[in-house]
Amino acid sequence: LRLERLTLLVEGLSEEMVGVRRPWQQLLPAGRLSDYHRPPPGGRWCLVQLGRPAAPVVGPDDAAIPRDVERYRRHSPFVQSDDPRVSAQASQIAGTLSAPWDRVVALNQWVFSTLKKRLTVGLPSALDVLFMLEGDCHEHAVLMTALARSLGIPARMVAGLVYQSGRFYYHAWLEVWIGGSWIPTDPTLGQPIADVTHLGLLEADNESLTALGQFIGKLKIDVVEAK
Repeated sequence: LRLERLTLLVEGLSEEMVGVRRPWQQLLPAGRLSDYHRPPPGGRWCLVQLGRPAAPVVGPDDAAIPRDVERYRRHSPFVQSDDPRVSAQASQIAGTLSAPWDRVVALNQWVFSTLKKRLTVGLPSALDVLFMLEGDCHEHAVLMTALARSLGIPARMVAGLVYQSGRFYYHAWLEVWIGGSWIPTDPTLGQPIADVTHLGLLEADNESLTALGQFIGKLKIDVVEAK
């Protein structure tokens, strides 16, 4: 089943708490809830509509990076994209590929197929993950973020929820700047373009991923439309 649109009633979440704004993730006006024949719940809530992200529009020259995006090409304490070991691994994965999106697809596949899927405790850095080659969604996302940045591709981590096997789970993935827009990509699930079930709550570079804790156990999500 290929979902193109998912509309969610999220209780325990107000509009100002959502730190992610994307073309494929829209906060609908509260009045729209009546379209789905649902009464407003008590307490804070919001109506979120998720759409399938568009494939990147790849031009001949992807070098013009906006100033506010440029910082997502730099290294950080958790994302050591300047480390020679990270750079060497990224170059090996990319091989002869030169187009940024082709490189992103290759990185996604390598991280997905190489890292052993295992729940971990703590927030290891990209370099730690490169040595361990195992972990959960954080490890997959932070390593691919570092690999992409080492190749000059802007990348940023996102934390939120994803729908899997009938339930929503807390999750992390990343976005890459390709063709003048952010494209979500999920190396944990092996999705070059993350599917419509990804609900982003906040950007999660470095230790800011711990901010996801404010939502744990406090949200109730009801699917009001799936197309």
